[in-house]
Amino acid sequence: MVNRATQSLLPPGSVFKVVNVASGLISGLYDRDTTYTCTGVWSELGETFKKYDWTVAKDLPPHGKINLPEALTFSCNPYNYHIAYDVYKKDQNLLPKTAREFGLGKPTGIIGFLEGNNEEVGGLVPDADWKQKNVGEQWTAGDTVNMGIGQGYLQVTPLQIANIYAALGNGGTLYRPQLVSKIAAPGETPVYEFKPDVIGKLPINDSQLNVIREGMRGVITNRKGTAYNRFLGLQIPVYGKTGTAEIQGGGLGTPHAWFAGYTQANRKDKPDIAFVVLLLNRGDGSDWAAPISRRIIEAYFLGKAFTLYPWESEIGLTATPRPTGTPTPKP
Repeated sequence: MVNRATQSLLPPGSVFKVVNVASGLISGLYDRDTTYTCTGVWSELGETFKKYDWTVAKDLPPHGKINLPEALTFSCNPYNYHIAYDVYKKDQNLLPKTAREFGLGKPTGIIGFLEGNNEEVGGLVPDADWKQKNVGEQWTAGDTVNMGIGQGYLQVTPLQIANIYAALGNGGTLYRPQLVSKIAAPGETPVYEFKPDVIGKLPINDSQLNVIREGMRGVITNRKGTAYNRFLGLQIPVYGKTGTAEIQGGGLGTPHAWFAGYTQANRKDKPDIAFVVLLLNRGDGSDWAAPISRRIIEAYFLGKAFTLYPWESEIGLTATPRPTGTPTPKP
C-alpha cells in the first residue's frame, strides 16, 4: 500500500551525479574542460577510505583522462568522488545546498494527490546539522564524497528525480507536478484548466546546464556511454543517466536499478517527456532500467514496442517456451 513514485525513500545512486557535477560547476572549481585521470581507484582520503570505480568489479579498463561531461557519460565514480571532495573543502554545505535547490529534501507538492495515507514524502538531504542531531557525529569529507554518487544518508523519491530531469530538459525550471490537465465533459469546453506552476529554478546558468546535458547525451550516443548499447538505432533523441544504487549498510540485497532522462524530439504532435524507471533490488541500471526506458519512449512516440528486452525471446515473452514438464532453469 505504498505509492512508489511519491512515498518510496531510496538512495538515488548515479542519477544524482547530475547534482554533484552541478555543485562542482557552481563552486567555480570546475568547467566543461576540467579533466581528471581515472585509474579505477580513488584514495584522496587515505587507504582506509579507498574507493573503486564500477569498472573494477566488471574487470574493465579504467576511464583514463576524461573531461567533466564524460564524468556523467561514463558514470565515473572516482571523478565524482574528486568533485565532491573538492566541493567539501571549499564549502561543506555546498553539495547539500545544491541538492535542495534541485528540489530534493522536500515534497514536490504534486497537485491532484490525496492526503492522509497517500501523502507525498519529502526525502532526506543530510548535512552537518542533521547528522549531529540524528547520528550524534560530525559531518566529514567522507559523507560528502558518498553523497556525491548518490549514496550515504541521501534519500529521494522517484517523483523528485523525475522533476529534476524534467527541469534539465526544459531549460532549468522546476514545475509542480500535476495529475490533471483539465476538467471537461466529453466533447465539451473545459470548465477548468490547470496552469503550469513554477516552484523553483535550478541553480545553474545556461552554460553549466549545457555541460550536464552534454554528459547525459553521451550516455546514449558515446560508444562508452553506460546506456549506449540499450539505445542503438533509436531515432528519438534521448538524454539520460543510469544509476545503480547500493543499499545502505551493504550486503543487504541486490542494488536498485535506475534510469532517468528526457527526450528532445521537438515534435508538434507529441510533447517531449521526462521519465524515471526504477526497479527495486534488480541490479545495474544499464541492464534493467535503461531497456524499459527505451520501451516507454518507443510506445509513446512510435505507438508500440520495437526492441526486445535483453530478457525476452520475443516482445511480451520473457522466457523461451519449453516442453511441458521440463524443469524451470535457474536464473
